[in-house]
Amino acid sequence: MAVYPEQTPQSKQVTPAQKGILWSMGVLAVVALCAVTFLGGYVTRMETNKSASIGAAPGAAQGGATSGGTQSFEALDEIYQVLKDYYVNPSQIPDFDVAKQDSIDGLLNAIGDPNQVYIPPSDVANVQIDESGQYEGIGATMTQKNGQVVIESLIPDYPASKSDLKVGDILLTVDGQSVSGKTTDQVVQLVRGKAGTQVTLGVKHQDGSTENITITRSAIIEQTVHTDQITDAQGNPVTDIAYMRISQFQDNTDKDVANFLNSIKGKPYKGLIIDLRNNPGGSLQATVNILNDLLQPGQTEFIEQDRNGHKQPTQAQRGAASIDPNLPIVVLVNGNSASASELTSGALHDNGRAKIIGQKTYGKGTVNQFIPLPKDGGELYVSIADWLTPNGNLIEGTGITPDIVVPLGQNQDVNSYENDQLYRAIDYIHNGQ
Repeated sequence: MAVYPEQTPQSKQVTPAQKGILWSMGVLAVVALCAVTFLGGYVTRMETNKSASIGAAPGAAQGGATSGGTQSFEALDEIYQVLKDYYVNPSQIPDFDVAKQDSIDGLLNAIGDPNQVYIPPSDVANVQIDESGQYEGIGATMTQKNGQVVIESLIPDYPASKSDLKVGDILLTVDGQSVSGKTTDQVVQLVRGKAGTQVTLGVKHQDGSTENITITRSAIIEQTVHTDQITDAQGNPVTDIAYMRISQFQDNTDKDVANFLNSIKGKPYKGLIIDLRNNPGGSLQATVNILNDLLQPGQTEFIEQDRNGHKQPTQAQRGAASIDPNLPIVVLVNGNSASASELTSGALHDNGRAKIIGQKTYGKGTVNQFIPLPKDGGELYVSIADWLTPNGNLIEGTGITPDIVVPLGQNQDVNSYENDQLYRAIDYIHNGQ
């Protein structure tokens, strides 16, 4: 995958593992992307280190792995050719590229790590990365889950959020074409398009019903930091609590966060609410910079644990903003808070800087990197390490459990931010419990 490099914070060295992508649960791709993506959007990531290749993979035997005397996976080629030559119903034999993809998917699925994906050679050159937050699409995120493409989140006020598309919907077709067996990158290519054009998505809702939903694409400029006026459960404006909702971690998110934190410094707020609900994650660099603003220098932000169990902590540096270290902070999370959102909430929690309220997070906590496949021409997006919270807690498959668990009230929408979870955060800051 073609990725442009990012600058690292001054006086901070980024480890090789951090140069892998912090792949979020539902991040964006302007030209195309794979595994987790905004429909028509772009991928958020840390700089990808592509110097490694399969030929230099640690522990790889020269000449390829062997099993039963057969070198590498040559048996697959032989089996495919035998089927082509002798199988009684040749029309049922899939195209070679399809068979190859199915075989690769089978291997990756056997490992059981949903964060890994194969990028075909034809897609590598087309995948361009952009974290500007400007693109043309429908404004939704999706991921592959149990072999299906699932809608993960909808950007407020954009076409997808105004349609009948729902979080949790399974994507079946795009303009009548089945997405079964397609890579997520291929699905993105079908969904994205110019503003003003339409795309019809066939989906299966969580209640089992199916529906074709036609959405008009638009130009989307996403603002990732929202400082809305919040109200309490009675509808009264809350003016003594600062509120900041981060919808995603993009290139400029950390700058917007720093500006907001500087703007509230010295004002008589009783507390700060950081809303990370429905935030699928994003740029590791932006995450580090934001934690630098919220933590004290020297405090651990998160830990990388490699395949050998070696742990590499990342410690906070002096940030671009500062706030009163005694100002109470509440972080709101839910089941759609993933990756960078989980790093942020885990760091603030384990350092005693914030109380976590809401529902358990998604559980996306692997460090991933694109490894070129020289013979094939494609790339493998592989999990090379795990993220741990400062206290050493594993995020992958576990998530962050809030200090105060608050389920949504009856008839409350997961995409709405004015709900019982926000009201509980307001009450906590006002009452200290």
